Amino acid sequence: MNLAAVASAVLDSVIVVGDYNLPQLQWIFDHDLNSYLPTNASTEAEISLTEILFSAGLHQICSIPNNNMRLLDLAFCNDPGNVIMFESPVSIIPTDRHHKPYVLCVEVHSNSSPTDCTGRFDFVLDYSKCNFDLIAAAFDSTNWEFIGANDNVNVAVDAFYRKLHSVLRLRNQLRKARKCYTKNRTEDQRRRLRSLERDFKELNDNLYRQHISRFQQNLKRDPSSFWKHFKSKRRHATIPVDISFNGVAASNMTESTNMFADFFQSVFSSADYETDSNYLASIQSHDVNLPMPSLTEQEVFERLSTVDPSKGTGPDDIPHSVLKNCAASLAAPICHLFNRSLRERTFPNAWRIAAITPIYKSGNAHCVENYRPISILCAISKIFEVLMHERMYAAIKPFIADSQHGFVKKKVNCHQLNVLRELAEQQFGKRM
Repeated sequence: MNLAAVASAVLDSVIVVGDYNLPQLQWIFDHDLNSYLPTNASTEAEISLTEILFSAGLHQICSIPNNNMRLLDLAFCNDPGNVIMFESPVSIIPTDRHHKPYVLCVEVHSNSSPTDCTGRFDFVLDYSKCNFDLIAAAFDSTNWEFIGANDNVNVAVDAFYRKLHSVLRLRNQLRKARKCYTKNRTEDQRRRLRSLERDFKELNDNLYRQHISRFQQNLKRDPSSFWKHFKSKRRHATIPVDISFNGVAASNMTESTNMFADFFQSVFSSADYETDSNYLASIQSHDVNLPMPSLTEQEVFERLSTVDPSKGTGPDDIPHSVLKNCAASLAAPICHLFNRSLRERTFPNAWRIAAITPIYKSGNAHCVENYRPISILCAISKIFEVLMHERMYAAIKPFIADSQHGFVKKKVNCHQLNVLRELAEQQFGKRM
């Protein structure tokens, strides 16, 4: 790496850290430079380190000596005025007396703008091991009357998601303690953080040992759980950033995303879904008795209780596990939104959004053409679809021909093959 070229960039913040194995090198603070300078660089390694880093415009800012009062784990940066350094109250990994852990805080600016999408956040929280009883209690104590007070169902759905996320995004005590200590670093906060870190590490270690012990005890009886754990530890394949489309290569994630969007849009033709008016006129019409449906809380509760918690989170960032474990608390407000959508004959905009994920098929993984798109929908919109399908299927089923097998309950391809074989036997007079 060319440190001089990197450090000369005006908009970049460069930080170089490490133990350079130079225990005899002594440092003294220089107030004019606001950093430390070596006082006895004499060996080839000491001279090379100081000349290379200082010529690149980097300053030594580490002020935390080890138990021998020597600076070993050094930190160099090109903007010491905007970097805060302090000793870590608790180490993430075991340490020795020669190497004290320290924390570097630097403000990083991003050129990318947040996505303007209803319900989307910069990251998705993991609810796999959260306390759903406390979340459900928070939902039970929420006054959902504001849903019916909004002008239309779109505003009501947006308000519902805002309230839902405000409950789910509560910070735990440990994260609060870390944030508070990083800002103020008082002795009381330091002791509290140490205590919480120690309790958390002890609990986490015990739970992990119990988790591994269960795998060992149940390996013969339940081998699938072991292989599921094994696969979860494997590195997942990711989409390469340097993707190409029509001979043009992407240089960053934004360009890669736009290339996938352009390709998927190019293979989709709205003409495929344009129906000939003459063909519609030739279809036999039926008088279907389908009154305005009104869903019940019990129906919504039963569907929420049967969702698969292992499924991925949709564009609304509401995990299936939250909907399943808090079904009793969320059935009433969700049912109200469903019925309001039916009365107003409007499908909310938030439920029309789909997250498009490229899935690699075969061939060169760097070519956009070798991926296919899949749409990930909101879990709540899919529940709405299932409930409405049940109502509509019961009304339309009497008009479906017996020879229809696609999208019909309790009819699969093998049944249709049997019907075709029987017709062939009747026509040709011999067994097929």
